[in-house]
Amino acid sequence: MNHSSPSAWTFEVREPLRFALDVSGLDPGASSSAAEVLATIVHQGRERVPLGDLVRVTSSCDGIQRWTGHLEQVDGIGAGNRGRRIEVLGSPRNRIGAGMSAGSLRIDGSVGDDLGSELSGGTVVVTGSAGARAGGFSPGSRQGMKGGVILVGGNAGPEAGQKMRRGLIAIRGRAAAGAANSMIAGTLIAGELSGPFGLGLKRGTIICQRHPRIPAWFGPAIGVELSFTQLLAKFLSTHDQHGWFSFLSQATWLRAQGDRIERNQGELLVASE
Repeated sequence: MNHSSPSAWTFEVREPLRFALDVSGLDPGASSSAAEVLATIVHQGRERVPLGDLVRVTSSCDGIQRWTGHLEQVDGIGAGNRGRRIEVLGSPRNRIGAGMSAGSLRIDGSVGDDLGSELSGGTVVVTGSAGARAGGFSPGSRQGMKGGVILVGGNAGPEAGQKMRRGLIAIRGRAAAGAANSMIAGTLIAGELSGPFGLGLKRGTIICQRHPRIPAWFGPAIGVELSFTQLLAKFLSTHDQHGWFSFLSQATWLRAQGDRIERNQGELLVASE
């Protein structure tokens, strides 16, 4: 154990966990000692336990907070992040990056439900898939994601971007039913949209690579030429080194306005090539 004061810490879950471990809000500062970090109380199931009972902690002097090991039962990594750079090697469970306002969070793996719930800033990149309600809202909240960027390299579960107010969600694969429902504003991009989507869309943009069945609550699709999608492609390329969203660089799209009950102030763009 390095007993100096590093700029960040590496957390390794040493063994498979029997009960879920919630590390929401865990963000020891540069002045924290190793002993203080190890003594931090966290929740595991119904118990409160010292972090050091479950997690090996070592210094990370490059300023990057890292999580490794058996992460399948770990909730809340990066929750409330206000500026740190965090890297996760593995597939943690729920509420990853929830309530972030700044910083970056990269997960080399998949995640469970509520990825980036009520995100207001920062960037979250998941190389695998995400569960339900990515960029969505907490129970009882009137709004979902309020800003920032979420990129998902695989598929996303139901209700991605529900009640989204601002920001950008980009899903390389399939977004399950309920994507962008009750969306207030912002942008949701998906390779494929499965099941009903955009119901109650007030404003904002839904972009889809593969032609979906356009729901009845959208108007007829017409061909348009756009340039802002090329700006989106350029912006996303700074976070995505794999060309996941290069299809956005095309200029010709099919555009349908909706939800018609909500005064047609939102839009659905479908790649025409």
